[in-house]
Amino acid sequence: MSLFEHIDSITDSLCLRAGDLVRRNKGLYLDVAADVFNDLNLTTIKMTKRELFQVNKRTNSVDLPSNNIGVFEVSVMDHKGAIWPMYLNDSIHRDIPQVSAAKNCACENQCGYSLCNLVKGYEAVVSTQSDILPNGNPISFQCVNRVAIGKNGIVYRETQGIQRVFTNGVWTNTILVTTSTEMCQCEIDVNGCICDTEQNEASLCNAFGLPTNDGIPFGGDANSFYGNPNVNTWRYFASSQ
Repeated sequence: MSLFEHIDSITDSLCLRAGDLVRRNKGLYLDVAADVFNDLNLTTIKMTKRELFQVNKRTNSVDLPSNNIGVFEVSVMDHKGAIWPMYLNDSIHRDIPQVSAAKNCACENQCGYSLCNLVKGYEAVVSTQSDILPNGNPISFQCVNRVAIGKNGIVYRETQGIQRVFTNGVWTNTILVTTSTEMCQCEIDVNGCICDTEQNEASLCNAFGLPTNDGIPFGGDANSFYGNPNVNTWRYFASSQ
């Protein structure tokens, strides 16, 4: 992964290469930088991001960020953190990278195990959480939830959230904290990859609340947006390939 480069250094370099030593065109380059990046993102960079939103129950909708270019897929997360697919945009560029969709495995060893790909190919979910500081000023954090596997075969879930710090009973700070939870133990090979065994599959399904043979749940209501065959206020299904 390449290092980040500030837009000021890029525009300065463009001015110097064009012979604009006093940088008269720097303002113009800064103004079109966002448009150029969006064009590159659709043709060259193809940077994707999975983000978590709260559904507005009154309108059955979510507010997308202003810099959104296109929606690749829509999923729903149940109360155990399992992600269920609802919609896949078939018309979007198919060469956009999706780590979890790798045909072999998303790991560095290319082991070919489907269970290894399920864990190592898990896409981090990003959400924005807001709170206030002790002085009353608002503060927001980009929180990341992801799944990882240790060298000993233990599968972990890492979650981030906001925590208020108290010293001697006095609220002194608001910080971002990361919590690592041990989910289950899996059998691994010599390279540390999760083997495709029935025991590993059962362990992962039990740990993350995934049904082994019930398929994708289809129903929910205002109180439970995760799938429940016995709740049919509204239903959803994967409408594409």
